[in-house]
Amino acid sequence: MSVENTGTFIEEKPLTTPGNDENANDSTSEEKVLTVFDVATEIETSLKELQDKLVENNEHFNKTVMAMEKKLSQMEK
Repeated sequence: MSVENTGTFIEEKPLTTPGNDENANDSTSEEKVLTVFDVATEIETSLKELQDKLVENNEHFNKTVMAMEKKLSQMEK
């Protein structure tokens, strides 16, 4: 529900498809309804991207540590 303050009282309007607002013009009231599935899909996509980035960063970190250990072992000789 969207809440609009219209002066002395608050009017609640449902977040639904276009055409529910009596004052809206049909040609300009193109609202997209965001569903729980849409939100869940967006969250899932974001988490997958973060996981891929984490794996990539972990691999880079491990390569860096191995290179440092190799240089240290060469310096000890």
